[in-house]
Amino acid sequence: MEQNHKHVQQRARQHHYISVQALCNNVLKQMAAGDIKNTAELLYTIKQQWKHIDINQFDVVYHYVTTMIAVMDESLKLYPAFPLKGQSFNHYIEGVYVAGQCAEGESLIEVWIFLTGSNEWKQRMLHKVMHLLEITYQMEQWVLKGIDLTTGERFLRMKHENK
Repeated sequence: MEQNHKHVQQRARQHHYISVQALCNNVLKQMAAGDIKNTAELLYTIKQQWKHIDINQFDVVYHYVTTMIAVMDESLKLYPAFPLKGQSFNHYIEGVYVAGQCAEGESLIEVWIFLTGSNEWKQRMLHKVMHLLEITYQMEQWVLKGIDLTTGERFLRMKHENK
């Protein structure tokens, strides 16, 4: 019995857990690349990755379940906007995946981020991504679309051409 208990503890230590933000990054990365072919595959992907979520991020089981449902629901709503077409790019900024595209013949760059966390952290990350866009794409117009998949909260930041 004691030997079996040690084996279970060892297996638990070897299991790699991920944060909700890491799951959001993975979902965005796969959706942007077109790796997810339909909504059934999207839900299956989230369900499979959800098995690796660190439950210690949640105060109560209720939050664990409702967050999973919210991530699935918001991902389904956003699915038609993907995959990104044209010239695409990606960056990681402090653990947040940033995916973008610039359609050929257009000067508008579309950028997506999926965020989860405190309001202060989300605002800080939006500002960091905006700063990256200002430096990297000084001459182009851009639109930054941020979504908190756990709450459905949307963020929209834009840079228009000054004439």
